[in-house]
Amino acid sequence: MRKVSIIVPVYNVDKFLHKCVDSILAQTLTDFELLLVDDGSKDNSGLICDKYAAKDSRVRVFHKENGGVSSARNLGLENAQGDWIIFIDSDDWIEPNMLKDIYEKAILEHADLVYCDLRMIFNNHTEILHIAEYNTNKTKMLNNFIKSTFGTAVGMLAKKNLYESNEIRYPIGVKFCEDFYVAIRLMLYSEKICYIPTTYYYYNRQNEASASHSFSYRDSDGVQWVFMDTIDLFQREGRYNEYSEALSWRLLKSKQDLVLNEDTYDKFLSMHPDSHRYIWSCPYINVKIKIMMWALSHNLKFIAELFLLARKIKMKLFK
Repeated sequence: MRKVSIIVPVYNVDKFLHKCVDSILAQTLTDFELLLVDDGSKDNSGLICDKYAAKDSRVRVFHKENGGVSSARNLGLENAQGDWIIFIDSDDWIEPNMLKDIYEKAILEHADLVYCDLRMIFNNHTEILHIAEYNTNKTKMLNNFIKSTFGTAVGMLAKKNLYESNEIRYPIGVKFCEDFYVAIRLMLYSEKICYIPTTYYYYNRQNEASASHSFSYRDSDGVQWVFMDTIDLFQREGRYNEYSEALSWRLLKSKQDLVLNEDTYDKFLSMHPDSHRYIWSCPYINVKIKIMMWALSHNLKFIAELFLLARKIKMKLFK
């Protein structure tokens, strides 16, 4: 039994995989297992995984048919043997002391979950990313995380028991916000959350093939489902009132495109109408969208239609 299971979903990343795995195997905390889940890669990624497994007994490789990152992560969860779980994306890399520091922090503080800062790597610059402003008050902490526009679960060290006791798994078929789906559940069910204000994790935005570079409006249904399902969860747990503003803001952001098409007006109105009371305070949508949302939610459809008409005329004039 290892202390930590590190799960890395792998798909067509042979250009980046060595840097990722090498950074993991160089960790100063050595009592871990590394699960490389090859999600039906068509390049040399699967072969690279096998070579690492042949050289280091801590590396376990699983080859599967392509099913998406969520299915790969879930396979890793089902086979993890460590007491703690951490996910790392296969085109990212970590500092050598990351695992040791966050594990020792978790043990020292009797925490269920520990997270740190990330550094986003672009072609010409880097940016430090704070996943969420930390607060020892759990309600404030969760609200801060929900309001954060980058709700990731990578780089978070969490007790395996959190996943097992609460049946937390990644949602299949959802391409975006699947990290938020898992991270918010881990936080909700954690008794204690800790934070280390250090940049240990390097999030690679140079990989043009990654999911973060390929979002389209076709994916918005999945994003909306994530926030609706999360709202349902908080309602079932009797915790919705504490987080209604933050959850509504995220939902409103995800469904703003619904007011730009008359055919989706009904969907906008039917999707958690309680969120409409937060339209004017929502920081994620512009004034025109706010007016259209407000008009639709107050049976003033003609105002939204006027905005749509003006938008169409403008597009024709500047075509």
